[in-house]
Amino acid sequence: MKNEINNISKKKSFLGEFLKEYVLHLIVAFGFLYLTVAGIIGNLVSKEDNIIDRIFDGMVTGILAALGIFIVLWIITLIYCNIKTNINKINAIKRYTYLPLTADELRLKINKESIFKNPADYIKYICEQMRYYSASSEEYKSLKLTMDDLLKLCKTYEEVYGDLIVFKHEDYKYFNRFNEAFPFKFETFTKRYIKSDDILDEISDKKIIIFCSNETLAEAYLSSYKGRAVIYNVANRDITRVID
Repeated sequence: MKNEINNISKKKSFLGEFLKEYVLHLIVAFGFLYLTVAGIIGNLVSKEDNIIDRIFDGMVTGILAALGIFIVLWIITLIYCNIKTNINKINAIKRYTYLPLTADELRLKINKESIFKNPADYIKYICEQMRYYSASSEEYKSLKLTMDDLLKLCKTYEEVYGDLIVFKHEDYKYFNRFNEAFPFKFETFTKRYIKSDDILDEISDKKIIIFCSNETLAEAYLSSYKGRAVIYNVANRDITRVID
């Protein structure tokens, strides 16, 4: 049957698809052509008596030139990526200076500006503002909330929403989309550090994570919950594990 393409829109670039299918062939062909040209130039400019030596000199010079160009381009790319990463990080630091929102600011965003449709939207907003893209490592990273800011966030969240900051197993999918870039960390008074990765591991292991300023609120929340939970009491800087 004849392939009819009339009235059908083009979905992708022919050149892009061609390169994906033939990239290795093109690299080999270009390498062979490059060495051939280098050998010809070597034969013309080299002062060696033997033609094979002249061609060999041209090829070696060509390889060294290509290696030098590669190193220069690699250094330029590295510098560019580091500059871009630091610009992204500086922008995240600038956004962090406005966080966390006060209770009045949060109510304004909820009631008048309708920015946060539900409590989860506010937590995602915090994560988005703290997150930045690292061009050098090609992944998302995140600034970390200080313990003071984490406590302010918990108190404001509890005051405005009448609820606790709770991360569940379903939330892990969201953070996993961004290379697990997560702004929450925890430090106890005994200087025990709980890194963001450790907290996300708990969520991925189907535990729920509760950040609160008052453990009584967490216990009330867990009274109707069946399962494993970790409570981070930010005010007292201690950790409680609940296994049902």
